[in-house]
Amino acid sequence: MVELRSGRRVENEEIPSASGARVDTSRGRTLEWLEAPAPFPPRIQEFRNPAKLAVGSTTSHGIRNVRGASDGARPIIAHWIGALIYEYRLFTKEEETQNLVTRRQALVVVFINQAIQMGGATLMSMSGGLVPAGTTAQSPSLVWTVGQMAVAMLIVDCWAYFWHRWTHENMFLYKHIHSMHLRLIAPYSYGALYTHPVDAFVGEMVGAVMATHVSGMSPRMAVVFFSLLSLKSLDDHCVMWFPNHLIHQWMTNNTSFHILHHQHVGIKYNYSIFYFATWDRLLGTYLPFSIEPRKDGGYQLRTAKDE
Repeated sequence: MVELRSGRRVENEEIPSASGARVDTSRGRTLEWLEAPAPFPPRIQEFRNPAKLAVGSTTSHGIRNVRGASDGARPIIAHWIGALIYEYRLFTKEEETQNLVTRRQALVVVFINQAIQMGGATLMSMSGGLVPAGTTAQSPSLVWTVGQMAVAMLIVDCWAYFWHRWTHENMFLYKHIHSMHLRLIAPYSYGALYTHPVDAFVGEMVGAVMATHVSGMSPRMAVVFFSLLSLKSLDDHCVMWFPNHLIHQWMTNNTSFHILHHQHVGIKYNYSIFYFATWDRLLGTYLPFSIEPRKDGGYQLRTAKDE
């Protein structure tokens, strides 16, 4: 190193000693002591088997997918259990000939719509679901659960009414989408899902997912809600009337109410679906009717237009 001091040129060389000190070779003394920095510990890398990592990641996603498929299957299982129970119908085989679709054709469409439901449930599970953030896994109280169910029922009823009514008043939607469902003039229980896939997705799935999301249901409660919707839809299409049936007595939207909509006399009325007839009564689309015993057994619907 070269230094200039008071006009004199002085050369000295600083070299590090073996102990880590700097030594001025021109004077032979130590200038300062420098502590050598502690060497960094060797970086230890953990090598894992990539195959095991891939398997672990795949397994976690696989479990989630299986859960989603399982959750989506439960409403479908409930649908077919209810369909078997409601196989004893009100209409006779002769009256069933009014239908514009065979049972086999109806079954094909039902399976397609249920496959779409399964796919939707699996996708929701893979994406983490549509349960609001902050929803805890703790079991809610009974009061909170009842409140969630009530809110969800009101939301899904509102959505279903206005979508259903629009598919009747918009001629394109009626001709190409909703008229498919009304080919069942004398429906049977599993025919509840005999509907155009667009109608099933927008009118039922979107409304149900929206209802569970807004009400803040847990995934388990959402599955229960979907299953109840499936069973209620079966009951509405079973064309069986039980005078002492609690649901038929309590809910204004029941099998007699909805079957009247499938008849020519009521096709422009009774748009409400699932639980209550509130929107029909408020907006003037409710068709009053009575249930009278038949002379040869059973019951029949009568309206003011029949007289």
